[in-house]
Amino acid sequence: MLAAEDHPDVSMNTKSSTTKSVMESKRKLPLGQATFWLLVCFVCSGVSGLIYEVAWVRSLELIFGATTFAIATVLAAFMGGLALGSYSMGRV
Repeated sequence: MLAAEDHPDVSMNTKSSTTKSVMESKRKLPLGQATFWLLVCFVCSGVSGLIYEVAWVRSLELIFGATTFAIATVLAAFMGGLALGSYSMGRV
């Protein structure tokens, strides 16, 4: 004799009703609030990138002895990273 959870139709209906109730209970952010938090993440990412850029320029100035070469090296690394990321994600 089969129990209710062993029967495929009963278990599928039970799981789907449970999934629906879980999905309905999830709280969604309003569009304006989601946009705000997305912008906060972008700003934090940009600020941290600028901080790292300044730190690398200061460190490379000690190695190269000139600001021009340090900035050129950091800029080349940044543009190279953008190019590699665009190339690798473009293939996906």
